[in-house]
Amino acid sequence: MAFAALLLFAAAAIAQERPVYDHSGSFFIAAQGGVSYSVNENHWTYRDEGKLGDLIQPLGGLSVGYWFNPEWGVRLNGAYGNNRSALNVKQKSAGKFCPYEFKSMSVFVDALIDIRGIKGDIGRWRPIIFGGIGYGHSWGINNLGDPEYWRNHWQTYFHLKDPNNVFGFRFGGILEYTLPNGLGFFGEITGEAYTDRFNGLQPTKANNEAVPSGIAGFPFDCRAYANFGVSFHF
Repeated sequence: MAFAALLLFAAAAIAQERPVYDHSGSFFIAAQGGVSYSVNENHWTYRDEGKLGDLIQPLGGLSVGYWFNPEWGVRLNGAYGNNRSALNVKQKSAGKFCPYEFKSMSVFVDALIDIRGIKGDIGRWRPIIFGGIGYGHSWGINNLGDPEYWRNHWQTYFHLKDPNNVFGFRFGGILEYTLPNGLGFFGEITGEAYTDRFNGLQPTKANNEAVPSGIAGFPFDCRAYANFGVSFHF
């Protein structure tokens, strides 16, 4: 038992002495991919239909960035993805589930904080938090429901716009493992909010007053996503 404990202690000591990558003053590039989950006007129709899983869609992105020191960094991130939303079934007498999809591209500038770096602790595992502001472009709205209902729904003509350009902000966290040669692997969880038009709909005050229970009432179109990626620091 004592011998096994000694071996474990020796292995831990060797691991601590193994070289780590000091990312201070380094540039990096990264590629990532995963899934997103959309929450915007009328997302509750997916819940009522038992189709919340349809709101999970693929998303991928690329990043370039720079670490000023062990604590602070910045990155430029671009992402492309597919998204889902729906028209309001409560604003038509013969209401039917009317889902639609659209594509999007987003660009964000993020400020990065390495939590271990705050204390000057440079290690292979790096927990990072970030926040950023950016721009979203959505287009390619495509009806996935009843074509006749889509054509006759007043929201299609009076409120649904395509394409759309909006501002956004976001916060998230990254857990990255970096090898001594600068190659890294990471997982990321992010929450984003875009000004209300990202999904093509922007209900007016009159809409909300006419059917108060039929509109989600969010001031933003929101999206959360989780992804995995590969990075290289140089």
